[in-house]
Amino acid sequence: MMNKLLKKNVFLTILIVFLICALLLLGIEGGLNDWRVLKEFVKEIIIVVGAAIIVSLYFEFKLRNEISSEFNKILEMKEEFGKAGLVKYFSSFKEIDIRSYFREDIKVIDIYVTYGNTFFKDIEDRLELICKNNGSQVTIYLMSKNNPFINGLGNLWGRNNSDYNEEGIKAQIDSTITLLKELFDRLQKNNTLKAKIKLVALKYHPVFYSFHRFDDEIIFVPTKIIENRSFKPMSFLCRKTLHADGIFNKCIAELESIKSEQDSLEIIFEN
Repeated sequence: MMNKLLKKNVFLTILIVFLICALLLLGIEGGLNDWRVLKEFVKEIIIVVGAAIIVSLYFEFKLRNEISSEFNKILEMKEEFGKAGLVKYFSSFKEIDIRSYFREDIKVIDIYVTYGNTFFKDIEDRLELICKNNGSQVTIYLMSKNNPFINGLGNLWGRNNSDYNEEGIKAQIDSTITLLKELFDRLQKNNTLKAKIKLVALKYHPVFYSFHRFDDEIIFVPTKIIENRSFKPMSFLCRKTLHADGIFNKCIAELESIKSEQDSLEIIFEN
């Protein structure tokens, strides 16, 4: 809307200049030595300029109202984003340079996923870097193979692909556990496992969304609700805020609630 109004103002200016030039030419052609012609000429100029000023003031007033309205909307959005702690939107998890988050200065990492087999393969070397860092704490939550929600996910994701039916998901979980335990056991054997590591299986809690927490930031990923494997769910980068209802704070609050229910967790590895 603002662009349209600006275009109209430019058009109006051009039109006014054109009319003034035309009147000047008419005045010259009519002979400015004639007092009556000059009088009529000046009168026409006053009318044109007066009309131009009125129209210009109208459009400027309208433009200012539009700018004020748009600006207020932007401020409201910024305030809401600030409360939620929303920093950035990604159309898919693949757009995120997730490896860059596994840095030596990161002290607390929480990863909450269904199985994350491909994910952990891709970041294994970066995870190893964190594991060797004294003072870091890494907790990984996966679904237990006995989690009742696996059946529903298998029925949805595995209707046309047995790799992702109930048994396929259990196999993915096994593969992830094997990968991680081999890494932790190797580092422990070599006395290079310096970080505090915990690998946990969720006995009955679902993974309606996954998240990856790095200190005061969290990558929030809603679980997709369709079977199509080519569809990648969106992701959001969020930060911790002073608002209890912020995305980061809500995720951590749920995680703390799960951790308080010890009978709902199965410890697979802990050093």
